[in-house]
Amino acid sequence: MLDRAPIVIADAGPLIRLAAAGLLDAMRLTNRKIVIVYEDGAVPNLIAAATVPMTLVTTRAFVREIEERGYNLDAVQALEAVPYNLKPAIRTVIDANSGPSESFPR
Repeated sequence: MLDRAPIVIADAGPLIRLAAAGLLDAMRLTNRKIVIVYEDGAVPNLIAAATVPMTLVTTRAFVREIEERGYNLDAVQALEAVPYNLKPAIRTVIDANSGPSESFPR
């Protein structure tokens, strides 16, 4: 999911949480795939009918991937230190040919 040249869509909630944790700069680490960072539980259902491939990730899943790839080794700790209620780490991949498949990272 993460590399360079982002096409990232995020609502205000995840942006505020990433900014409060000092992680907003991490948004630039995504690649040209469409990545949607969300906290609103309705987002996966709204996007499920997409006809283009994309990845949906909760704020927590996005930050965990940043840390796992070595871009910011303190990312999870920084996010967890911010006093917001966050959804669990959920990553949903929507393949244009087969629809959504959800996974829950560690």
